[in-house]
Amino acid sequence: MRLTIKWEFIANDHEKLVFTSEPIEIEKILPVIEQIEKTGRAQNIQLEDETGFLWTKKEIKKYVMASKGEADQFELYFDGGYVKGSRNGGIGAVLYFQQGDKKIRYRWNQELTDLESNNEAEYRALYFALSRLNELHSQGIAIKGKRLLIKGDSQGVLKQLAGEWPVYDPVFNKWLDRIDGLLKILKVTPEFHVIPRKDNQEADQLATQAINGIRVESRNVVF
Repeated sequence: MRLTIKWEFIANDHEKLVFTSEPIEIEKILPVIEQIEKTGRAQNIQLEDETGFLWTKKEIKKYVMASKGEADQFELYFDGGYVKGSRNGGIGAVLYFQQGDKKIRYRWNQELTDLESNNEAEYRALYFALSRLNELHSQGIAIKGKRLLIKGDSQGVLKQLAGEWPVYDPVFNKWLDRIDGLLKILKVTPEFHVIPRKDNQEADQLATQAINGIRVESRNVVF
C-alpha cells in the first residue's frame, strides 16, 4: 500500500506553501513524516492512501507493526467458459496474496446454466471472483485500501472496466455495474491487466472443471 503526504509549509517570509509528495510505501513513510515535522514549519499534515482514505500516524504505526501477519499483494485471476447451443458454462477464479512469509492461494469455480454468450461468462466470472473476495474480507482478511491486481484474458471486460472501451450491451452494463459496486464495497484500488491465455490457465481449468460438474473450493499455502 502507498500513501501520499500533503502538508503546508511556512516559509521565512511567512508565506504558506502547499506540498504533495509522490506515493510512498506505507512501511517507509514514517521516517519521511518525522523529517517533515522536524522542520518546525509544517502544519496540517495529511496522509492519504490510494482510495482517498486518510490515515493518522498512530494508525500507520499499528499497521506497520501488524504487517508481517497481514494480507497484502492481492492478485485475482478470472475466466469464463461457454458451451455453444446449450446455455451452459463455467466460471473460475484464483486469488493469490502474501501473508507474512507465506503466499496463500484460494481457488473457486461454479457451473452456470443460464448463459447467453462467452462474453457474459467472463463478466460473471469476475463478479463471482470479487464476491468470493468480499466473503474473505468479511471473515477478517483485510483488503481495505490495498491494491488489487485483476488479471484475465478477456480484453473486452477489462478495457471496459478501465473506462477505455464503451459498453453498449445492456446485459454487460448490468454486470459492469455490479462489479463496480463490489469494488466500492471492498474499497480497493483496482489495476486491470489483460494477460495471455497461457498465463490464465488456472482460472481456465477451473471454469472447464465446473462445466464438467467438478466443483472446486480450496485454500492452500503455495510456499
